[in-house]
Amino acid sequence: MIRYLILCSIFCVSCSKQDSSYVKTENENNSNTSSLTRERVDSLLVSNNIFQISYNEKYEQPNWVKYTVRDIVKNADRDGIEFYTVDSIYTSDDDDYYSNRWDRGHMAPAGSFNDSYENLYSTFSYINVALQYDDLNRGAWVDLENQVSDQLLLGGSFRYEDYSSFGDTNDFKLNARYQLNENVAWRFSTGTGFRAPTQGQVNVVNTQTTLVDGQLTQAQTLPGFKLGAGQLKPEEATNTSFGIVYNAGDLSVTADFFSIELDDRVALTSNAAPTSAQVAAMGAAGIPNPELIGQVNYFTNDFDTETTGYDIVAVYSTELFGADADISAAWNHTETEVTNSGAVTGASKVRRLEEGLPEDRMTITVAQTWSDKVSSFVRANMYGEYYAVHADWFGTTADAEWTVDASVSVQVTDNFSVSAGVQNLFDTEALKIDGSAGANGEGVPGNVLGGIYYETSPYGIEGAFWYVKAGYNF
Repeated sequence: MIRYLILCSIFCVSCSKQDSSYVKTENENNSNTSSLTRERVDSLLVSNNIFQISYNEKYEQPNWVKYTVRDIVKNADRDGIEFYTVDSIYTSDDDDYYSNRWDRGHMAPAGSFNDSYENLYSTFSYINVALQYDDLNRGAWVDLENQVSDQLLLGGSFRYEDYSSFGDTNDFKLNARYQLNENVAWRFSTGTGFRAPTQGQVNVVNTQTTLVDGQLTQAQTLPGFKLGAGQLKPEEATNTSFGIVYNAGDLSVTADFFSIELDDRVALTSNAAPTSAQVAAMGAAGIPNPELIGQVNYFTNDFDTETTGYDIVAVYSTELFGADADISAAWNHTETEVTNSGAVTGASKVRRLEEGLPEDRMTITVAQTWSDKVSSFVRANMYGEYYAVHADWFGTTADAEWTVDASVSVQVTDNFSVSAGVQNLFDTEALKIDGSAGANGEGVPGNVLGGIYYETSPYGIEGAFWYVKAGYNF
């Protein structure tokens, strides 16, 4: 299947103030940004004597802050200092934090600049304030890094957070880099982390028509606590990686090995007729007519996985056919094992978790710059063997495949550019259902449920995609 698309789009890039600074004035506490008439920008660079901030006037929030951690003696107290706006910048103000759950969070911490009243006062500008909420982005943290010697860099961080829904968490990270010689360096990191359940997973209520053993069935997804299953817990991770970096002239090579252990991963249970205990729990939770619900499912912490693998990337800069060229090759190998399948994660899902993505993925790219206006690239992509699945019903093993992408870009003027290219140049097809081992095993036709291809193909099911696009930067 080959698709053609001609796309013409216009890109508006906001003006960015690169060398702006502000000086505190007497009327900053009472400034009124409603008097500003210019357009809001999404990246305004603001500097003073203690920090540099990229400020987003559209969201009235900082994008990032940069400051230097110093060894100081406290000489000023924050008592009596109020947050203030700035005349020339669209910022949030006191009204945004009135009578709601949000709090004002310092980006550059006040406690790091209490060596003088002037420095401390600077941290109370609204350009240095981000929305803060206990269950979203507030927590105690420490992050330190030290160049121990010319060769050795050591770092570490610690973070504590307390959630009203599932309690507190403690996480850490340790990292190191050692420069063995001029060309070779070694790096290592290990740490822990977590992913809190989403509001959708915690509070989902949804009635849908879904597939159960190939049949359309009405099913209801409910919060686990309304079925007597208790509250969701966070998924917890332990990450370790180590690698080698090599740089010599025009050649650079990196090799990294990694291990990721995930515990208490959240899974959606299979649809099943509710038990008598679940019917009673639904009634107690206020769900009307629970005895009429035919199928239920819910999110629960159920299974554990361990993912290991390595990434190898090599880049060589040279001249090819009269143009500057970067020739790169990248190879990723990843294996996932379900170390504990839990109570509701069945064999089919375990196989999809372990085999549903190619263990091996490789790209070879040649990117060339022909002049200051013309550039191009050609990329070959290899996808390893994987387990293809249709409609969460049946599947079969798909062979490794290659695809090729290419693109040419021309900078017509300083503001106007045109690109033309193709993804999957040779129209490599995804595995078809018709005649496959999975379809034959189920005794189903090739277009079962309207499908022609196994839709889990890592390179898509739509074949070659040709495009032309244009961009204009104002």
